[in-house]
Amino acid sequence: MWSLVNDHAWAGFTLFRDNPERWLELALVYTLVSNQDDWDRYEGLQWYAAEVWANNHPDDPDVEDVLERVRRDKQAYVRWGRETLGWAICMFRKSGQEK
Repeated sequence: MWSLVNDHAWAGFTLFRDNPERWLELALVYTLVSNQDDWDRYEGLQWYAAEVWANNHPDDPDVEDVLERVRRDKQAYVRWGRETLGWAICMFRKSGQEK
């Protein structure tokens, strides 16, 4: 996952986002930006899936390791990730192609 901990990285992304024609000869036509609910749903579904898998495969030798990792990642997300993670989907069109 990508964390914006460096102001310079964010400034570079903003420059690219605001000027894609200059960098890639593309026109930005739509952007969808995540919010905390989106991230909570994404992360929560992973936690749920791990628990369901573990319940359905109790004899799998990796169950304890998987659950330990997922629970550790869950604690890290709740403690740090919710405030730092984000994503966006950007849709571009080649410059000069209006249709």
